[in-house]
Amino acid sequence: MHKTYLVVTIDTEEDQWGPHDGETSVINLSSIPRLQSLFDSYGVMPTYLVSYPVASDNGSSAILRGILNSGRCEIGTHLHPWNTPPVREEATSRNSMLGNLPYELQYEKVVSITEFLTSRFGARPTSFRTGRWGLGKETIKALISCGYLVDSSVTPFISWEAYEGPSFVSAPFEPYFIDSAGKILVESKNDAILEIPATVGYSRWPFKRLRLAERILERMPSCLHAAGLASRLNIVRKIWLEPEMETSRNMDLLSRVLLGRGVGVLNMFFHSNSLVPGFTPFIKSETDLDEFYRRLSTFFRGLLAHAEVTSTTLSRVGESIRED
Repeated sequence: MHKTYLVVTIDTEEDQWGPHDGETSVINLSSIPRLQSLFDSYGVMPTYLVSYPVASDNGSSAILRGILNSGRCEIGTHLHPWNTPPVREEATSRNSMLGNLPYELQYEKVVSITEFLTSRFGARPTSFRTGRWGLGKETIKALISCGYLVDSSVTPFISWEAYEGPSFVSAPFEPYFIDSAGKILVESKNDAILEIPATVGYSRWPFKRLRLAERILERMPSCLHAAGLASRLNIVRKIWLEPEMETSRNMDLLSRVLLGRGVGVLNMFFHSNSLVPGFTPFIKSETDLDEFYRRLSTFFRGLLAHAEVTSTTLSRVGESIRED
């Protein structure tokens, strides 16, 4: 790959945080124009990964459709099993992870939301992220069957097993292809989807060695606070390209490490419901929200001014990689 790409992926979802029953609201979508204005000022092309409740709301759909029709974003799919029809599964923590459901039900849900988004936005989505990072091998099979070209449900170096989800501890942190059997491929084939992982890494190189060190620290008695101390001392510091939790300085540090190693894609990610204080655990006040926007501005200004980086969408990056 000859270029470096920045993709910004937003889980564009209902206000309610986490799995829930009952009615949903989508107040946070009224904040999208402010966010998009910031993106426009830096030439950033976001990918809004849209959940079923958001697409169901006429006002929210109109906001996103206006941005899409002006060529300033991509609309992809964000699937929450608990509110994407058909909902036939029991409401449990395990079933909130799409990859834990029977294949037939996973496939039906993917078909359902894909057709619904197509009808609401006038274009068939080709990029995908499952809720709670709950990707399974059979999820990949369902996505390929439904014509998806790109998935972004993997968080390298992270395990969600404590939440009855998958482990991505050993997953590659650069884009790679996966076939319908869940096998990682060196190059694209007809029955393969491109995985563009969320960008997660460490403050120093090499990542794999630091992950091994982190696992050792995690096994130490909790009273020693070894992992936290190692992070503060920059010995083993994990960083997410995620402005809800990370400072612009940390995100810049991670990006510089990756750019220095020739990594071709930076994938920033966050949640739309963080645009309203109190809707997520990350943004609790107007002060937090102002800081969130400052982090984005500072990061974009630094990255795009000092590095040869092109901002584009998930599917466009996928097209470029397949052509190389």
